Amino acid sequence: MTRGDYKPWFARVRRWFDQPFGRTLYWLNTREWCIHRMADEHVYATPRYLNAERMAIKRRVPASPGARHASIRFVTGALDAFRTRDTALAAMRRVSARTLMLTTPHMPRRSSENMEALATLENVETRRLPHGKLLVHEEYPADVAEVIRSWW
Repeated sequence: MTRGDYKPWFARVRRWFDQPFGRTLYWLNTREWCIHRMADEHVYATPRYLNAERMAIKRRVPASPGARHASIRFVTGALDAFRTRDTALAAMRRVSARTLMLTTPHMPRRSSENMEALATLENVETRRLPHGKLLVHEEYPADVAEVIRSWW
């Protein structure tokens, strides 16, 4: 199996979160310390980017009805349109429009590997910012907007 492919054992993880005790798992996973840890590891480049105001905004999401079900499905790839990198690449090869992909050298490994694979396609034009991680558009919106404007 190539990296980035669908992992069948993720279905078990989703079932755990769907059980009544899944509320506790989700509650633990959405504590402020856990959100900070994830944010600092792979979401934002700036340590403690989630200040009190930003954290308050982020904490509204886990409080939404059904959030634990959507969240675990996002994290485990159940919402992905493609089950494998190869099928995603095959679909992208059929896109005739020029496509901009923005990346940074600080993306998590699996995301970076998938983006590098996309970057090899003829219709994909890659631009790299020197900073940022997964939510580079949130952390550095002006830089992202400038890249888009210059590409357009």
